[in-house]
Amino acid sequence: MVRVVVVGGGPAGVSTALACKELSEDVEVVLVRKDEKQLIPCGIPYMFTRFSIGENLLSDALLAKYGVKLVIDRAVGIDRDGRRLILEKYGELPYDYLVLATGSRPSKLNVKGEHIEGVFYVKDDYEKLMLLRERLEESSSVLIVGGGLAGVEVADELARKGYEVSIVEALPHILMLNFDPEFATLIEKYFKDLGVNVFTNTSVLKFEGEGELREVVLSNGVRVKADVSIITVGITPNTLLAEKTGLEVSKYGVKVNQYMVTSDPRIYAVGDCAEKKDLITGKPAKYMLASIATMEGRVAAVNIVKGNVLKVKGVVPKYVSKVGDMVFGAAGLTEKQAKENGLGYVSSMVSAKDKYPSALSEVKDLTVKLLFSRKGFVIGGQVIGFNEYVGALVNTIGVLVENNVIADNLLSIPQAAHPLVTPSPISEPLAKISLEIINELKRG
Repeated sequence: MVRVVVVGGGPAGVSTALACKELSEDVEVVLVRKDEKQLIPCGIPYMFTRFSIGENLLSDALLAKYGVKLVIDRAVGIDRDGRRLILEKYGELPYDYLVLATGSRPSKLNVKGEHIEGVFYVKDDYEKLMLLRERLEESSSVLIVGGGLAGVEVADELARKGYEVSIVEALPHILMLNFDPEFATLIEKYFKDLGVNVFTNTSVLKFEGEGELREVVLSNGVRVKADVSIITVGITPNTLLAEKTGLEVSKYGVKVNQYMVTSDPRIYAVGDCAEKKDLITGKPAKYMLASIATMEGRVAAVNIVKGNVLKVKGVVPKYVSKVGDMVFGAAGLTEKQAKENGLGYVSSMVSAKDKYPSALSEVKDLTVKLLFSRKGFVIGGQVIGFNEYVGALVNTIGVLVENNVIADNLLSIPQAAHPLVTPSPISEPLAKISLEIINELKRG
């Protein structure tokens, strides 16, 4: 019987393990993780307000149901010649195939005072997040460092709970790594209207307090009172185990081929720790999303069980989030990313009502933007609205990018429509944009 050992208990590791067992009963799967309890990363912003930390755990019962053996220990080395994983407490674990799903770790801010009590990094560590929750229960003011998706989601949740919340972002607007300025500005304005103090073009100089946090000093000279500061300035691939054993790595993660195989044919890497290739640019990328991680885990499982038959030709990042009642998302490249990669493009943005007819009382605005290459291929898109249709539309845009759909073809694809669920088929946003782009490309 083939033995597959998976290192890492997050979405990538669990997806790999379960898929291996679904594909074949003749595969023994052992999952090794260092923590007794495994948090669901995407749920972290919401476990301070909507449910307990204990309710935000990946289910060990699911692993047991599929016959996956769970080992709680830290992997400290790999004997590649002997095909053995070296564990901190339990010695050695033989493998036929090894899957590295070691995830990521928070990027450090490295400013004065970041180690005093009350300053926290967001990471999927049960004990540390318990301490953060306890600290929040005796606090009234919070400063979030980092205006990306994680920072914005945490800030929104805490503001809803009644905390005085400030957020600090070094770029001109929050969410500018994921959205073009006109979209980032719309989201930021809505965010401010919810009562969050937003400091942009600003960084943290130092954290101050006698033993525990009391104030945060910003680069613009402002001093912000805060009982808690939560740092969300990005994450870094956790490649330490791979580096230690001599596998090829880059700043983007463990190097893998299209089958998710590392420089060792018996070792695969998936999820945040693995290097990605952007499908549009063909360049290495660092897209750390659970949707991509779980896809890679399933692909690796197929290739382990069936023999390297399934390729990941590249990935298209897809994001969706919610602040207050506003839902927003993006797929593919932004204008800034297209320019940085030397890609000529055209774009169009339209607004529509998210339901029809307009006599419906719950009708809201829906704003959609698409980017096309000069040859007419969809290369990116962004959406803002106020219902779940936004998520479906973002996924649709992602599929258009992945399948090299051009404006002419997009115009000939009918979309499902219903008055209570979607825009009117007469004013369907993708079709309206396609008409505009076809005209613009014909004009040259």
